[in-house]
Amino acid sequence: MYPNDTCKSVVCLYSPRGKTLMKTTVALIDDHPIFREGLKALISQQPDMEVVSEGIDGRSAVRIADTIKPNLLVIDMALEGGDGISAGQDIVRVAPSTRLLALSMHTSEFFVARALSAGFHGYAFKNQPPDEILRVMRRVVEGKSYVPDMFASLLVTTDSARTPAPESQAFHELSRREKEVFDLILRGFTNQRIARTLFISVKTVETHRSHINRKLHVHSTGELIRLSALSGLLQGC
Repeated sequence: MYPNDTCKSVVCLYSPRGKTLMKTTVALIDDHPIFREGLKALISQQPDMEVVSEGIDGRSAVRIADTIKPNLLVIDMALEGGDGISAGQDIVRVAPSTRLLALSMHTSEFFVARALSAGFHGYAFKNQPPDEILRVMRRVVEGKSYVPDMFASLLVTTDSARTPAPESQAFHELSRREKEVFDLILRGFTNQRIARTLFISVKTVETHRSHINRKLHVHSTGELIRLSALSGLLQGC
């Protein structure tokens, strides 16, 4: 059926001269049909890409990755019945060769850092120009990582992701209240929401965050999330 084994995992076209032209197989996971159809139409115009499957939730994303194993899976962060980050963690397990790109309206450091910590190879915003999104997709398929320039410091190399962070021992130095604040930070709570949850002032929350950053030797929420992921503290958050 296939002229060569390579065509089993990618879409192959054949020129009149018999030369094999391989296309990158892409799966799209997004519960907004208008956006998904628009992206599909954009990709269909590319000679080197082919949309082979679509889904609307995390469950379908994992199923598609497990059965089809596309070269690239583009997934939204906010999905029906769950989030893209949790689905991404499962996809990394069932289809480690599939490259993962988060395409989201969430532009905060928190979501970008969590996606990278979960195993995503790239994170782009839905409001980026179409040509730029295509460039990001090709970059990720080539084995490179991508985040918008403002979050470049969040990129973690494979080697560092496999190496336990020495700062993780400092978690034991946090006070009981600092650990409570720390847990709520990982859950995406703002300072105002943390204050309401713990019945303390916003200024007190800011003081606790400053102490947490100093003790853990981090300078931003993104670094804190990355450190937590490397130390295995993000599971369940």
